[in-house]
Amino acid sequence: MSTVCKLCFKTTKSYQLILPCCGFTICYEHYQSSSIKCPICKFNLTQDQISNLLSSKNEKSLNKLSTKNQESKALLEKIKQIIARPTDYVTKIALNGIISKQEALEWTLKELEIIDLNDAELKINYLYQDTLNLKKTSIDKYEFEIFLERRLKIYDCIISYLDLEKRLNSLTSLINYKWKNLKETKKFSLSSMNIHSIEYFASRKILILCTESSSIKLFNTISFQLFGELEGHLDTVTCIQYINDNSVASGSKDKTIMIWDLDSNKCVNTLLGHNGEITCLIKLKVQIIVSGSDDRTLRFWKTKTGECLKVINAHSNTIISLDRYYENFDLISSSKDGTIKLWKKDENYEKCHLTIDTLSSKIIAIRGINDTFIVCAFHNGLINVYEKSTGQIINVYGCNEFIKCIEISILDSCILVGLNDGSMQIINVYSGQCIRKFKAHTSSLNCLFKCSNLKLFSISKNSIKLWNDLYNKSIL
Repeated sequence: MSTVCKLCFKTTKSYQLILPCCGFTICYEHYQSSSIKCPICKFNLTQDQISNLLSSKNEKSLNKLSTKNQESKALLEKIKQIIARPTDYVTKIALNGIISKQEALEWTLKELEIIDLNDAELKINYLYQDTLNLKKTSIDKYEFEIFLERRLKIYDCIISYLDLEKRLNSLTSLINYKWKNLKETKKFSLSSMNIHSIEYFASRKILILCTESSSIKLFNTISFQLFGELEGHLDTVTCIQYINDNSVASGSKDKTIMIWDLDSNKCVNTLLGHNGEITCLIKLKVQIIVSGSDDRTLRFWKTKTGECLKVINAHSNTIISLDRYYENFDLISSSKDGTIKLWKKDENYEKCHLTIDTLSSKIIAIRGINDTFIVCAFHNGLINVYEKSTGQIINVYGCNEFIKCIEISILDSCILVGLNDGSMQIINVYSGQCIRKFKAHTSSLNCLFKCSNLKLFSISKNSIKLWNDLYNKSIL
């Protein structure tokens, strides 16, 4: 802050010395004279006396610097410990980029050129030791004071850089608030269709519903009415998968996969090759889907031509569920043999990269989160979270009812659980906190489908429900 010198009446932004006699401020330039007479009280200060004032002030600044150094080190250590715990939700939000470090710390990064926490640690260790070393040299006391002020400012920047917890806790509270304010918007009563799989086409405003029949139901989310069917399978349709805005794939107990054109509601391709019922489908990339079957194999298909690109003998029992990571297209599969397997794109899905033995054949579904975790739900009410890189189990959650289905909210890193008694439970993946549990349906909650933000459909044996977002706006 600029101050007017009481000797020359100039405004200076350079170092300012406060006189002990009357508290007035003078420019450093006057320090060069052999003595200074106070313009008010006429008190004479020699150069040695001013030098002693500088030394005293520098000692105070050094003590302050030492305190800042300890604060920075303690905060850095705390952040490192938090990051080392993969279950900490707050840190994972930061690491997954929900809060932009560049945005939050733009000024700090420009000032310090800090890249990451290791770089911050190097800065902290260097700053204090280098300052102490510099003190031992013959540097001018005034220059050293300027140097100290700069170092103190840098420490403030580092502490600001590291202190993310308060901001992230605010975000956690917001996410929890959003889910706690989820409300039913629309409801459609069903006549015991027993729907077990759904897909939502946002561009067409329709739901595709798989029931225990051989036909696929079309449901308009504007009028909230059934309006058509896709007919062609010879047995129960078991799974459905979005391909693009104009087409969808379906798998059936009749051992076939059908590709449907939604403009004509006609089957345009039938994929043959499995020797057992189709149990699950997943879209891997543009025009390529992967199917799992009762015949224990995974098959990779080109949907446009119907060509089978690859067959993998994946498990020793029926394949139950498939999912893929959107970041790198890695694939995960689960089976009645009690294992979860990871297939990596980098290895061209040729061999199993990792096998996790869950010690249970009662797997309901698996989901991948943020290229970091594998979530596995079991019929008995348990949900295990595994680390993708090692297969180590890092969290176990228990529900008081049998689990019928799960869905993942990727942005919020929450697990949505549909239970046998019609309840819905929302669990925070990283903290393990149950954000909310409530009665969503009067009968078993068979399907959940989250579109985006808080656009959520839930389906039981008797009804389809649409749930609103935080601001109670129309979400269709």
